[in-house]
Amino acid sequence: MDVKETLSNELDAAQSELAQAEILLLEAKADAESLREKTARLKAAVAALNGESPPTAAPSDRVKEQPVSETATGTPDGTPHDPRDDMTPEEFDADRKRRQRAKEKAQKENNPLAHLKCTGCGQGGHMVEAFLASPSGVPVRMLVCGKCGNQVL
Repeated sequence: MDVKETLSNELDAAQSELAQAEILLLEAKADAESLREKTARLKAAVAALNGESPPTAAPSDRVKEQPVSETATGTPDGTPHDPRDDMTPEEFDADRKRRQRAKEKAQKENNPLAHLKCTGCGQGGHMVEAFLASPSGVPVRMLVCGKCGNQVL
């Protein structure tokens, strides 16, 4: 029994030491990454002060490098090609507004209170249910307008 207890204690101690070493390793990796980012920012700042263009960011060790071949959907550096890069500012603005309207429409479809209009500003689709504490401390269920802040019991 004495050997079994000794080995069990040694196993526990080894597992604790291993866990501490792994934690230290993760902390060191995080510190190294933050130092790399700080170094890159400092290099960019020095280059900007010297009137040079900032250096390009080096690929992170977490990102695997893509083969250097241009495809129909990618660029030579392996990043996907964004069709918005080829748009004029007017086209980009129109596309942005279109996507914003679609997003607002989807949010209204998912909001059960979208049909309610605010009595303060008259806008529909901005009412949100909220539980607020009354002066006596009792929670009160209210509708709050996200546009003007009007509260309705």
